[in-house]
Amino acid sequence: MSQPRKAPPTSLGRLVRFWRKTFALSQEELALQLQSSTRHISRLETGKVHPSREVVLSIAQFFNLKKRDAANLLIAAGYIPEIVDADFRAPEYRWLRKTMAINFKSLDPYPAMLTDRDNNILMCNKSWLGLFQDHFDLSGNLYASTYLEAVIDAIAAGANENDRENILCAFCLSLKQEALINQAPVLETMIGRLEKRHGLPKNWPQKAAQFEPRMSVPISFVIDGEKHEFYHVCNAITSLGPVENGTEPSLVIMKLFPKDIDRDLSMLTAHEFDHPCLYTHEIRKNES
Repeated sequence: MSQPRKAPPTSLGRLVRFWRKTFALSQEELALQLQSSTRHISRLETGKVHPSREVVLSIAQFFNLKKRDAANLLIAAGYIPEIVDADFRAPEYRWLRKTMAINFKSLDPYPAMLTDRDNNILMCNKSWLGLFQDHFDLSGNLYASTYLEAVIDAIAAGANENDRENILCAFCLSLKQEALINQAPVLETMIGRLEKRHGLPKNWPQKAAQFEPRMSVPISFVIDGEKHEFYHVCNAITSLGPVENGTEPSLVIMKLFPKDIDRDLSMLTAHEFDHPCLYTHEIRKNES
């Protein structure tokens, strides 16, 4: 009679076993350190028990795991890690600010800007200021919530009828899920304004769930009286591993590329705009 097949270890079980082996501990030794039993550690590694969030955190604490690796354990156990975003302006991230500044310099004349998890604009290039000079007070702070609404409006105006509603619903669903996961009331407020302004259907979440999100969507702007068509592209800046931004600031670069690759955008950098978010400020800091 054949023996019943053993259930394969879960993701959490594999990780716990990996860290236990890394620190050269037996199951008995780990159980002793965690004030548990050898049987319980064995069952945990083979996926026969599901530990509480507190137990997972105690394992991470025992191994002295950093935030990223502790978050990997939590995700493997089915828990959402606590989101404590790092400060992009902190001294220890000077290297990151310099990297972003070089990146943004290379993107001119294609408009680009950088946001954090709270949707504040952290950095932009000259073309961005040239394109959005009429949307923002260039002497003060830039807030991406205003920008996102302006971009969504532009996308709605430039998209064809078949795509318009799908794109708007997808934007709102993305914002809604982020608001629910991260408890961000500012995003809930933005969704309400978008619903009213664009007259989204009441069942927009169901519609959006049937629409695959895109990394790039079409968008149009009028520059010097002429309509320019762009692709709006978003890229997340992440650290390596399953947990994105586990130990560094959560950043997103938003870029606009012309549909016509030969389109001249030099008019966007023709004026000498200045703003604290402009990448040139960070480059000057690193040169001083």
